Amino acid sequence: MKTICIKTNNEVAKNYLLENFKHIHLDDIYISCHKFKIFSNIFIHYKGENLELFLSSISIILSSLVFDIYEKNITKTIFYREYFYFENIEQKEIFKNLDKNSFEDIRIVC
Repeated sequence: MKTICIKTNNEVAKNYLLENFKHIHLDDIYISCHKFKIFSNIFIHYKGENLELFLSSISIILSSLVFDIYEKNITKTIFYREYFYFENIEQKEIFKNLDKNSFEDIRIVC
């Protein structure tokens, strides 16, 4: 049996993960969530034989979480740190274009 534990204090991320883990098309997978103090721990237990598919499915969901929830904040942090010399009007235009060209077309496929 393989077990993965994901710890988070972000309720949106927790709900995102729990919802998407339901769509993994594998037998012998068990998911539970337990709150400990300020963090929630999501446990994914896999008793099956196809470990490669299991790990691939988890990886796709975790990478989609980063794109869907954290991408914009990460991009803005890097932008403001590395390109601080742009004027406000230029910054707004860049972020407007980023929103148009975001990773919205990336979808979870497990």
